[in-house]
Amino acid sequence: MLGAMESVPELAHSSATPPTAVGCCAMRRIDKFAPISCAARARPSRSAALYPSLLFRQIQFVKATMKNNSRLLGLLGLLFLLLVDSAHANTWNAGTASWFVAGNWSAPAAVPAATDPALINNGGTAQVSTPGAVTSTLRAGSGGPGTVTLSGTGQLTTSLETWIGEDATGTLNVSGAPALFVSAGEGHVGAFGTGTLNIGAGSSASFLDAVYFGEIASALGTANVAGAAAILTTTGMIVGDEGRGALNISAGGTINSNLATILGYHAAGWGTIQLTGAGSTLNVGSDLRAGVEGQAGIAVNDLAVIDLSGHTIVLAENAGSTAELIIGAMNTPAGRVIANAIFGAAGTATVVFAHSTIGYDLSPPILGTAR
Repeated sequence: MLGAMESVPELAHSSATPPTAVGCCAMRRIDKFAPISCAARARPSRSAALYPSLLFRQIQFVKATMKNNSRLLGLLGLLFLLLVDSAHANTWNAGTASWFVAGNWSAPAAVPAATDPALINNGGTAQVSTPGAVTSTLRAGSGGPGTVTLSGTGQLTTSLETWIGEDATGTLNVSGAPALFVSAGEGHVGAFGTGTLNIGAGSSASFLDAVYFGEIASALGTANVAGAAAILTTTGMIVGDEGRGALNISAGGTINSNLATILGYHAAGWGTIQLTGAGSTLNVGSDLRAGVEGQAGIAVNDLAVIDLSGHTIVLAENAGSTAELIIGAMNTPAGRVIANAIFGAAGTATVVFAHSTIGYDLSPPILGTAR
């Protein structure tokens, strides 16, 4: 057994639509991270009092536009504001070199302080191998390619947002124990461009707000969390908003999402999660919503674990969406799924058992339209 069978009174029927689906569809436009039951679980808000800059207030206004009108227009406006902000950023001018050398930065020629944006867009790599690196907004891959690499005891903290692959190719590497990256605001991995977040054994990255992977149709955002004690922690995640997003967890890595994790949010969105290897774990503190309007794929095998204790995996939430959950792979042990239920909603939902484990027992009931 994967765990004790848990009752799910609100899903204990065979209807293709959860009892609260109408309310949920209305709610998700306001709060993407609300659980499918529509229980009040507000997304954490950030007070302008904490971030009093004019740029922050402008960004908040643009994000309100994104929620109520066109997300594309909103992101274009946000990109414009960030381009304006570039004029005030500490800009990387070196190749592969230390973050802490003032001469590696220009306009001004100084190591970024906590109130300074840091821009890496010349194809170079800013290396952080000791504690103490800070910035207001980290932007790697904005107007050109850029990389930031944390290693050893390296620590980097952003007081606002993190952009990896804003409109070009950006990479953030966190590798070599006990390297640590902390972002107090949202993470954008592949907004208009291609963004990659790599976390290695013994290292960690923590976002105190949501992280978006693959925001616009041409964008690609990827997180690779590989190795024992490699940890990514977020408030919530959208993987494949309007673009493509992928989470790859292997060799004992862990991703913790304190609120919902959403795959394939808009119709053009395509989100995937791949877990493999003993100790590899995805922990979600709310529902895992795969295929809200777009496409989603989840694969868990070789003793990896998806843990949604007390919550539900919702597959293909709206008509026209598709979602597939694959448990196991040929000639490998099955993975584990811990959840209240696996629920197929209004789209095309599929559960595939592809493993060679004898006597495998899937604890969560498969309900709704899933087949």
